[in-house]
Amino acid sequence: MIWAPSCAVEPDCAELMANSLSEQGAAMVESREDARRRRPVPAPSGTPEVEGDVDSTRSAFLADISHELRTPLTLVIAPLEELLGDAELPNGARRTLTLVLRNARRMTRIVDAMLDFSRMESGRISPVLAELDVAALVRSLAESFQPVVRQAGLTLVTRLPDLPRPALLDHDVVERMVLNLLANAVKYTAEGTITVELADHDQRFTITVSDTGPGIRPEDQERVFRRFERVAAPEGARSQEGVGIGLPMVRQLALLLGGTVTLHSIPGTGSSFVLDLPYQATVEVNGSGLAVSRRDRTSFLTEIESWPGMGSFSAEPHDEVSLRRPRLLIVEDSPDMARFLASTLSDTYQVDVASNGQEALERVTINRPQAVLSDVMMPTMDGLGLVAALRADPEWANIPVILLSAHAAVEDTAEGLDQGADDYLAKPFSVSELRSRLAANIERAQARSADAAWRRAIVASLQEALMIIDPSGVVLELNERFVRLLGWEASEGPFRPPYPWWPDPETDPQEYDRVIRAFDDLLDDRPVNGEFLLRRRDGAPVWVSCWAAMVSRPDSGSAIIATLRDITRERVARRRRAAAVSIVAEMGSATELEQVLTTAVTGFAVLFNGEPTLRVVAATLDTIVRADGPVPPEELPAHVLHALTQEDDDGDSRPGEPVPGILLAAASTPDVACRTWIQFRSPRPVPGDELIVGDLLAQALDLAVDRIVAAQSYADRQAHLQRAIESHRLIGQAIGVLVERHRILPNEGFERLRTASQARNLKLRDIAARVLETGLDPEVA
Repeated sequence: MIWAPSCAVEPDCAELMANSLSEQGAAMVESREDARRRRPVPAPSGTPEVEGDVDSTRSAFLADISHELRTPLTLVIAPLEELLGDAELPNGARRTLTLVLRNARRMTRIVDAMLDFSRMESGRISPVLAELDVAALVRSLAESFQPVVRQAGLTLVTRLPDLPRPALLDHDVVERMVLNLLANAVKYTAEGTITVELADHDQRFTITVSDTGPGIRPEDQERVFRRFERVAAPEGARSQEGVGIGLPMVRQLALLLGGTVTLHSIPGTGSSFVLDLPYQATVEVNGSGLAVSRRDRTSFLTEIESWPGMGSFSAEPHDEVSLRRPRLLIVEDSPDMARFLASTLSDTYQVDVASNGQEALERVTINRPQAVLSDVMMPTMDGLGLVAALRADPEWANIPVILLSAHAAVEDTAEGLDQGADDYLAKPFSVSELRSRLAANIERAQARSADAAWRRAIVASLQEALMIIDPSGVVLELNERFVRLLGWEASEGPFRPPYPWWPDPETDPQEYDRVIRAFDDLLDDRPVNGEFLLRRRDGAPVWVSCWAAMVSRPDSGSAIIATLRDITRERVARRRRAAAVSIVAEMGSATELEQVLTTAVTGFAVLFNGEPTLRVVAATLDTIVRADGPVPPEELPAHVLHALTQEDDDGDSRPGEPVPGILLAAASTPDVACRTWIQFRSPRPVPGDELIVGDLLAQALDLAVDRIVAAQSYADRQAHLQRAIESHRLIGQAIGVLVERHRILPNEGFERLRTASQARNLKLRDIAARVLETGLDPEVA
């Protein structure tokens, strides 16, 4: 197709050509990489002749391909130059056609390099010898590189003294070699210095280009000179573009002049390329040979300025209209391709641009996109690494990612999709297909997001803790109730058995075994419904009622669904009620006041986990007792005495607030009034069920005391009370002896006295008196 300057330029057609030509060079490289990566490893050829035939065949093939590409490239470049010469060409069309021309010329340079390489291998390149001022040439090349070196944030140092005499060499060949080495240094040096040196060595001279880049591993230092070999670009490289013939061509060109190029590199420190050349070419000049294709410094500099970080592209600021469009993050290290994609898609999307995967992750955290359109091959972090990073973070895992790559084989598509990409588009692609793929993936993602939001709302509305676990035991989801109950969040996972909230096998082996057996039942598809002991994040025990079962998932496979309800207070309340029933029964069956008082003091201490002080007022009797016996009022703390003596004191604490203790007091009967203050070991809230139990016990104590007192006359009651108090004193003293001798708690001392009393059929006070008289234990006293 030939274009005339008067032809109208169709924007879509021009943009499509820009897209296509922008990627053709990379596609040639990627195709060659595909073939090299997938071809079987050949068996040893055995003879140099066979290897030579293979090389000759490859060179001939490259020469043929290069020739075939020259004609269509000419038919693209020439009309473009004509069109761009039209002063009336609209600015938008001029920008697009300039992009097309720049990439067409890049393709031409790749074709020329491949053609030169094949010619050199076949011996059809011959140097054009002429007198050459090497120092002046290298100085001129270094000066031309100074702006791009400065733009890259580097420093260029030159040590270029005059040589003692001019050289008889090919100007274009020497220039090509130096330009290649300088461009290589800029490409792979992230920071620091590039140094160019010239030195005389009698019949020869050296040109050295050094950098402070990442260096080259020893095992790769020979590979960089092999044709079509590409060593993985180090972190910080400005571009991953290239066909793997730059340094091999430098070596071939050096040999063409009778010279050599050597590499000295220390990983982590930098590299030095030393070009060693004679003052006069030592090779035979072939009069019928071809000259090397000329590539001037301007083409090198133009290509360098297109690398990321040199002439990088940023999306235009968003206006009010674009802010209402879906956000699209374009991740592309080629400024030309990024510019093309952004300008093409900005009419539909709110476009943001990043030059590599790491920068894209930073952009995602700042402004979540509706979709990511990413190149695969990029420096710092490639497209596959970006997909893996997004999928690993639950917050970004659902963002659709469409990968763009020159790798067009089925295996490459499968690899991209296996990594978690939603779609894979091979370059070159059509704009219409790209638009439809983006729209379809965003629509599917929005549907998934709506379903996920609905599911999250249901899960969040549950009043019980919820766990979803896959059949391998990995926790998939924990709702907010679970976090509040036990303290762990799903984002801290992945959690696998044994889970951190399971009982400690060292301190709670029986409960741990119960949980293990229940989990095994679940894995065997047997539902579980029971009460289990678990641990909070702070180590505190918590009892839960758990229902769990294996259920089928709509998508595939199955999952364990478990709901947990905190029943710690319920269990404590049940145990408290059971203990209260036992205490009430024992007080109800008691026939002596001392037994009632001792049962109340000991039982209250255990039931409320505190220290009870009990005051009994009956007729002329008014006494205060503790676990160790009667205590005078003046020995009591002020707040305890106040609680036991102030009839109208209801306290000033509000429900749920921590309090130092609890007062148990029932409505007084005409003859009896009992008040009990239980001092807690540390302030704590008093739940409602504990208050109810306390009320019942207070009434039971009043009734028990009133029952015993009412059965006797006033004199008998007085004597009995005095005797009960004396008995309680004896019992308290005996308990004190046992506590001091055996280092046990008072309630344990009481239990030993009571057990001996029942076993020996003696009264409690008699056993206590014998213990005090003989100093022996209750069982033998």
